[in-house]
Amino acid sequence: MRTLKVLSVAVALVLIVVAPVWAAGHRAPLVIPAAAFHNDGEDPDGFWFHPNGHLEGSGYGVKMIAAVYLPQNATVESFTLYAVDGTDSCEAPSINAWLYRVEISSGDVSMMALTATSGASPFMQERVDSSIDYAVVSNLQYSYFVRMDLCGYTHDFYSISIDYSE
Repeated sequence: MRTLKVLSVAVALVLIVVAPVWAAGHRAPLVIPAAAFHNDGEDPDGFWFHPNGHLEGSGYGVKMIAAVYLPQNATVESFTLYAVDGTDSCEAPSINAWLYRVEISSGDVSMMALTATSGASPFMQERVDSSIDYAVVSNLQYSYFVRMDLCGYTHDFYSISIDYSE
C-alpha cells in the first residue's frame, strides 16, 4: 500500500514538471461552425440553415457574424474559410469572410484577416489567409468576431477555422 502511495506521488510530480514542456507551443485550431453564426439583422430572410449543417444563401446578399474566443496572448497563424461557391451571378460572386478585432475602450474596428472563395465551383473550397494583422490576442483590450457574406442560392457556408499558437 505504501509503495502505491509513493508511486502515485512520484507520477504526480513528474506530470507537474513535464506538463508545461509538452504543452508549450500548442497549436489547436478554433473551428467556428455554420450553426454559430447569426444574421446581422439587415436581411433576416437572406439565408437558411440546411439540415446537412451548412448555411445557404436565399438569393439575396446577407451578412452573418459570430463571436471569436481565443486564448490570451495567442498568436493567430491563419484564417480559413470552408465553403461551396456555386455561382458567379451575385454582385460579389464570392463568399467572403473577415476576422476583426474591436477595441473595448474606443469601439475602433481593425481587420485582422480576410479570405474569399475563388468563384463558381461545385466543390468545397478551403481558402486560407495566413498574413494576419494584429496577430497577438489581447482579450483585455479587444473583443473579436468573424463576419461572413453570402448571397447565392448555391452559396453553402460550412465553417471558419482559426489556427493559433500559444
